[in-house]
Amino acid sequence: MDLNSWLTVMLLAASPVSELRGAIPVAYYVFGWPLQLSWAVSVVINALAGIMVFLLLPRVVALLTRRFKKLALLYNIYSQSALRRHGVKFKLRGLIGLFIFIAIPLPFTGAWTGALLAYLFNFPKRATALVTVGAVATAGLLVVGVMALGQAVPALIRELIIGKIS
Repeated sequence: MDLNSWLTVMLLAASPVSELRGAIPVAYYVFGWPLQLSWAVSVVINALAGIMVFLLLPRVVALLTRRFKKLALLYNIYSQSALRRHGVKFKLRGLIGLFIFIAIPLPFTGAWTGALLAYLFNFPKRATALVTVGAVATAGLLVVGVMALGQAVPALIRELIIGKIS
């Protein structure tokens, strides 16, 4: 496990595009890390990235909207539209909805998008941080489960086919 592999896995886990979905398989299959280490490093880095985004987002939005008036107008339109369309549903489901949203390892879900939603719906900081950590850990377990299933199914199919031929 060299520095290059550590940096690659950490960047993948912190990236809003790949997050855990990319970091865990790369660490395990490409770099040959133990599965537990792949999961632990990816979860810690991804959870920290999501929490940092949530904590820094108010400052970034304030800076950008002060500096770029057209961006401020676009942001206000987008955020008001999102609140109108999804506000009631998201407020009703609250932190449980945020947990489920972050924990499902699909495109456009995860810690980054969850941080944006928590910011838009003004969720409390401490609760959002705890939900993010728990949901990212759960998403990591789901990714590991899919990886295990991906290894087991072909072996089962081979066994069934070879068993029937023999």
